[in-house]
Amino acid sequence: MNKQSDFDLHAAVSSWRENLSQSPGIGARDVDELESHLRDSMARLQEGGLSTEEAFLIAARRLGTAADLGVEYCKVNHGMVWLNRALWALIGIQTYGLIAKVAGLAGDGIAIGGLAVFGYKFTTGNNESFFAALPTVLLTSVQLLALVGTVACVWWLFRRNESRISRLFRRPAWVAGVAAGFCMLMLLLSMARSGEVALLGKWFSKEAVGTIVFSAGITGMILNLTQIIALAALTVFIIRRKLRAARRTA
Repeated sequence: MNKQSDFDLHAAVSSWRENLSQSPGIGARDVDELESHLRDSMARLQEGGLSTEEAFLIAARRLGTAADLGVEYCKVNHGMVWLNRALWALIGIQTYGLIAKVAGLAGDGIAIGGLAVFGYKFTTGNNESFFAALPTVLLTSVQLLALVGTVACVWWLFRRNESRISRLFRRPAWVAGVAAGFCMLMLLLSMARSGEVALLGKWFSKEAVGTIVFSAGITGMILNLTQIIALAALTVFIIRRKLRAARRTA
């Protein structure tokens, strides 16, 4: 009797709904419809003498697991599935672009500011490399570390709040707000990038600014090549994982 009283039907149904909502093919209306079937099945089972908990467990099992239901609903709602995938792809592209800009600005500030504090002149002489090796190496290293660190932090935050973020992106108004916010941030960061050279011109000589800009250009080429290789490797890794998963379920 105590076990029966400890069972929280509202919490159980909420958890069941949340689990179903994780599938990209099951929409909010589908979840409502499935809950209606669940409660009808529970009512019939309880009329036969089963407890609320027993009725819930049996009714949920008869409807099927979230994975099985997700597969079936994906076949029906394939248009919505592809729209969700396109949405997440666009969000990922914009988020990565934002991260790259933030990491680039942070890297520039740390590397250039650090060199300036230690009295580096940012000039090329007869005994120096034509592209000023020290600022190039420092800019590349700091920006790469900033990029990797920022991506890792964003990924960690997303994994900890995955279900909450997924719920929020089911609200069109919130999605529109996020998109507008991305556009504003990208615009502001682009303006900051454009103003960076003007600020450098106030703090350094023309020759030093030329060295910094050229070193930053070399850094950009190195980082772009690194990102291309990393994204290609990640794509191959994900494809291999999906193929292995498909073989296990076949």
